[in-house]
Amino acid sequence: MSENERYAKGLAEGSLDHGAINRVIKFMRDKEMTCSLEEGEELKKKTGYKIKLPVYTVRVDKRWQGLAVGFPGTKDDLSTESVGTPWLRLILYPIIKMFKQFSDDHDRKIRNLYLMGSCFNDVFLRKFEFLKFVVPNVIILTDDLLKCHDKKAPAFPPPKTDKKCLEKETYYQASLINQMQGDSGLEIPIGERESIRVKYVAHEVRTVEGTIYPERLDILGYDVNDKSLVAFEIKGPRAGRVELENLFFQGLEHRDWLERNKLAVKFVLDDRADGQIDARKRVKLVLGFCGDCIPDLFHYFRDSAMASDPYLKIGFCRLAEPSAVGEHVKVLRYNG
Repeated sequence: MSENERYAKGLAEGSLDHGAINRVIKFMRDKEMTCSLEEGEELKKKTGYKIKLPVYTVRVDKRWQGLAVGFPGTKDDLSTESVGTPWLRLILYPIIKMFKQFSDDHDRKIRNLYLMGSCFNDVFLRKFEFLKFVVPNVIILTDDLLKCHDKKAPAFPPPKTDKKCLEKETYYQASLINQMQGDSGLEIPIGERESIRVKYVAHEVRTVEGTIYPERLDILGYDVNDKSLVAFEIKGPRAGRVELENLFFQGLEHRDWLERNKLAVKFVLDDRADGQIDARKRVKLVLGFCGDCIPDLFHYFRDSAMASDPYLKIGFCRLAEPSAVGEHVKVLRYNG
C-alpha cells in the first residue's frame, strides 16, 4: 500500500474518526435542519455506485436544502500524503450522480452540495473545482469554521496594563473589534473621500493552508450599508518592512478565499451578524497599518487588481498609535 492510499484503506476499514462530521451535522440540526443519513444500499440502487463516505440529505427551506457528503478523519488523514489523486477521481463522478439524482427527485430545486470534514487542503479542493459547472453551490464546512461561531471577541482594554502592550498587534485587533461591536459599527475611511461602516463578525478566521500553520484573516466584518463581507487585514507598529510590503498579497489571498467560501461563512456565521450578510455581494478588502505613508507599490497593486476586476473593492486606512493603555486605536484616512 502506498502512502497516499492510506485514506482509502482507513475508509474501507471504518477506522477513521467521524467527530468533525458529527459536529457539522449537530450544528445543522441545531439550526432546525433535518439531516437524514442515506443507507449505502439505497444509494447504490439509485446511482449504481457503492460509496463508503457518509451521505446525508439536508432538508430545510429551499435556500439551504441539499446533499451533504462527509469525509471522516483528521487533518493528517485528509492530507495530500494520505489522500491520493486516483481515489479523488474515483469518487467525483459518484458524488455528481448522487447530487443529480437527489436534485431530480426534488424537481431540480436543490442547489447545495455540502462537503464536511475536519480540514481540506487546497490540493484536495482543487479536484472539486469543476463541480461549479454542474452544482450551483458547493459549500465547504469544516471544524475551523464552526469554531469561529463560538469564539469570543478579545477583551478591551486588555487585562495587561504594561505600556508595552501598545506595541502589539493584538492590542490593535482588540481595539478595532471592540469599536466594530458598537451599535453603529466602526467607520473606516478606504480612499480619499470614501468610507464604509463595518460591524464585527469574527476574527482569526482560518483561510488558506500555510507552509506550516494555516493562514488566518485578522478581522471579518460586514458593511452595514450593503451587507457585503469585509476582510480587514492589519499590521501593528512593530511590523517590519517585509511584513508590511507583503500585507497586500496576504490580504488579497485571504479576500479571495472569503469570496470563494462566502456562502459557507454566511451559513455558519450569519447569526453573529444578525442575519445581515448578503452573500450575493462581492467581498471587500481593507488593509490597515501604521505610519504616515502607504508603501510605494500599494496603489499600483490596487489599481492593477481593480482594473482586471471592476467589481473588486480594496481600501487602505491608517491606524494611529494610542498614547496610553485603554485608549482606542483611531482609524484615519490616507490622503493620496
